[in-house]
Amino acid sequence: MKKLYPYLLPALLVSFYLSEGFGKLYYLFTWDRSLFQIATKLLILPIIIPHLIKSKKQLILIPSVVLCFIIGQLLIDNGLGTNILINSAKYIYFLIFLSFFSYNKDACINGNWQLSLEAIAIINSILILIGFIFKLTFFESYTGDRFGYNGLLISSATSSYFHFFVLGYFFIKLKDNFLKNYKVLFVIATSLLIGTKSTYLLNFIFIFAYLFFFVSSYKIKFYGLLLLAIIFICFSYYVLFVWPIFQSIVTERGISYAILSDRNQIFMSETLPFLKEKWNIINFLFGGIDNIAMRPQLGLFDLFLFFGVIGSSLFLYSLYISFFKKLKLKVLSVFLICIISLLIFTTGNFFINTSVCIYSVALFYAFLKYGDNEITNNKMI
Repeated sequence: MKKLYPYLLPALLVSFYLSEGFGKLYYLFTWDRSLFQIATKLLILPIIIPHLIKSKKQLILIPSVVLCFIIGQLLIDNGLGTNILINSAKYIYFLIFLSFFSYNKDACINGNWQLSLEAIAIINSILILIGFIFKLTFFESYTGDRFGYNGLLISSATSSYFHFFVLGYFFIKLKDNFLKNYKVLFVIATSLLIGTKSTYLLNFIFIFAYLFFFVSSYKIKFYGLLLLAIIFICFSYYVLFVWPIFQSIVTERGISYAILSDRNQIFMSETLPFLKEKWNIINFLFGGIDNIAMRPQLGLFDLFLFFGVIGSSLFLYSLYISFFKKLKLKVLSVFLICIISLLIFTTGNFFINTSVCIYSVALFYAFLKYGDNEITNNKMI
C-alpha cells in the first residue's frame, strides 16, 4: 500500500477539485449538495483512519476531542441534531486528514503533487477568465447580483482559501522569483475577478511581503511599499464607498458590517444570548451548540462553541503535532503561519471546509520541501 502513497496527494488534489466542480453544477440545478462530492471526500477515510493506530498521540487526542464534543452536546437540548453532527464530523475529518499526511510525509511528499496543484491553479484561473468574458453563471462566485467568478470552486470562501494556499505555495517555493513567475502573475491577475475582499487583501499581503523580504534595494523597497500603500488605500476606498453593493451596506449598516459581514451582529444577537441562557461551567469546558446558524463564523470562537476550552485545546494541540511541530520556524514560515492565523480568526469555515484539508497538506509539504533557506539582510542564503 505504501508504494501508492506518492500518488495519493496528486490524485486527491485533482479529485477534490473536480468533485467541487461537479458539486457546484449539481447545486446550480438542484439547490442541494451532491452526494458524489461528499463520497469523493469520504472514500479516503478507509485508508487514512487505520494509521491512527500507529500514531499513539493522535490515537489519544482525536478520540478525546470527540469525547469532549459528546459531553458538551449531551447537556444541550437538541444538541445531537443532524447538522450539528455533520459539522462536528468535519472538524474531526480535518484532524485525521492532516495527521495521516504528517505521519506519512516521507512516503507522500515525493509524488508529483506540485504539478497537480500548479495545473489546477492555472486551469481554474483560465476558467475564471472565461467565465468573466462570456458571463457564464456556472463560474460565478455568488448567486445573485454580486460580482465575482471563481471557476470550478464551489463557494466564495473556498476561493479565498484556495487563493491563499496557491500563493503561499508559490511564495515558499519561488521566494525572490515570486513576482517574476508568469503563473503567479496570471493567478494574481485573474483573482481580481473573484470578487471577495479577502482575496484582494491576500494579494496586497503577498506583494508587500515580496517587497519587504526580497527587494534588496532600500530605495526600490521604500517607493514600492509606498506605492502599494497608496493603491491599497485607494482600492479600499473604492470597494467600501464606490462599489454599489458595499456602498449601500456601509450607508445602511456601517463599515464594520461591510468588512465583517454579519459576524458581529450574529455574535451580539445570537451567540452571546445563547451562552448566557444555555451554558454552564461544564459547557465552557466541553462546548455545546444547538443551531449552526448562531455561530459568529470566527474560526477559533466557532471551535470553542463545539468543543469548549478543553476540547479546543486538544484540537489545536493535535494540529500542532501534525503541522507546526515539524516546521522550521524561519521568517517565511512564520509569515505564512500568521496569515493562516488571520484567516482562522476572521472566517468561520476554515476547519470544516473539507477542501482546506488537501490544500493545507500541499502547503505543509511546500514548507518541508522548499522552506530550508533563511532570510538574512533581504537575501536568501
